[in-house]
Amino acid sequence: IVGMRLYGDAGVAIATGVLTFVVLVFAEVLPKTIAALYPEKVAYPSSFLLAPLQILMMPLVWLLNAITRMLMRMMGIKTDIVVSGSLSKEELRTIVHESRSQISRRNQDMLLSVLDLEKMTVDDIMVPRSEIIGIDIN
Repeated sequence: IVGMRLYGDAGVAIATGVLTFVVLVFAEVLPKTIAALYPEKVAYPSSFLLAPLQILMMPLVWLLNAITRMLMRMMGIKTDIVVSGSLSKEELRTIVHESRSQISRRNQDMLLSVLDLEKMTVDDIMVPRSEIIGIDIN
């Protein structure tokens, strides 16, 4: 309304652009940047607000999910895909790399090598019988 009074019909477009910018900066980019820089300082106090909100909004979320599944079935899209709550190997690898300051280099290398364990072959691990030196117990 203010934009229309000041600039006429073009004021609507100007106000839309300015408000879009303000919302993006102050409601999206700035809070996410602050939370990424100070995760512990933001997450713990936020949990006191978010935990009750999660419980309060659960029926609405359930209803929206049910409607979405129904619409997807009507379109012929399978809805029985199971989403796992566990992390993928690449996500774990990223977490290990990003926690350099909290995990010693030795432990970090060990964790990364555990993630690479499936790439190892039997030849990498086993020692040929001809190279084993032993003592006869009898």
